[in-house]
Amino acid sequence: MPDFLPMVTQASTMLVSIVIRGGLVMIPLLTASVVAVTVILERLFFWRRLRVLRGEPGILALVAEGDLPQAMQVARASRHPVARVLGSGIAAKHLSPSSAMQAAAQAEVSQARRYLPILDTIITLATCWDC
Repeated sequence: MPDFLPMVTQASTMLVSIVIRGGLVMIPLLTASVVAVTVILERLFFWRRLRVLRGEPGILALVAEGDLPQAMQVARASRHPVARVLGSGIAAKHLSPSSAMQAAAQAEVSQARRYLPILDTIITLATCWDC
């Protein structure tokens, strides 16, 4: 099995020498790259977590059967945004389910868009770098 310590040391030495040869311009570029990769990885984990779990009873199927307490319990237990939107509609069944679901959907969309302005700023700065 190869020893990874010398390989990591050599790679880090090469990276440092590249940054030094690049000068001060390399510091914001390296920082922006690290931030962009961090945001991309966080968003990747966010979307992978939202995959539908198999074996979970469907909320709409429970509502169609008339089992509203069970549907509400499933909606509260789920981490999926669609389940939370449907759960808010079930909770407001006597008032205004569509308004409750619309408000919940807006909150979920803002969660889905989290950190994307950071990527937008990095892209804008990168494209204007040559300006």
